[in-house]
Amino acid sequence: MKEFIFDGNDRCLDFINTEMYEGDQRIELLEDFTDIVDWLKVSGLIDPEAANEILVDKNINKEKVLRDIRSFRSNLKKMVKELSLGKLPGESAIKAINQILKTNKVYPQVHIHNGSIELVAVPMKQSHDPLILIAESAVELLTQKDPALVKKCSDPVCTIFFYDESKNHSRRWCSMNRCGNRAKASIHYRRKKEK
Repeated sequence: MKEFIFDGNDRCLDFINTEMYEGDQRIELLEDFTDIVDWLKVSGLIDPEAANEILVDKNINKEKVLRDIRSFRSNLKKMVKELSLGKLPGESAIKAINQILKTNKVYPQVHIHNGSIELVAVPMKQSHDPLILIAESAVELLTQKDPALVKKCSDPVCTIFFYDESKNHSRRWCSMNRCGNRAKASIHYRRKKEK
């Protein structure tokens, strides 16, 4: 199993971070359908039993899912770049999310909760469609979190995005172990050289 990066503090951002760059070299962590299922399992979006069911399902066009998931990731990456710059997401990202969510089969149910009546959308059965699971995590990022806290790592060559949950929202690095320590070492080396 691949070693995925979960420094984003958000599933949608962690999904986007499955494609990154080290210098000019592109690193693709979703090389095949099995990688997608492994990522969903490690991220907690599906359990091991569901992962096994998906892997053996003969009705899934695995190559198409891989193409679709990478294309969707590209749309989501554009969306979070806009968010990290303080902008609203573009229409293409919203359209892509809504297009995927449209395929999710749900039905309305009326519930009484804390003394009030609510309408709740209930899935006909638990969806294990990778696109729907990722789209739902994108909706959660857009509607339940503060978009102003979506940031890109301060290392100019790093392409990792994260949700800043630090106390004063001053997090700069995707990870201190990767980019933060490298930046500190570089500053230390420069100062030492100047003396």
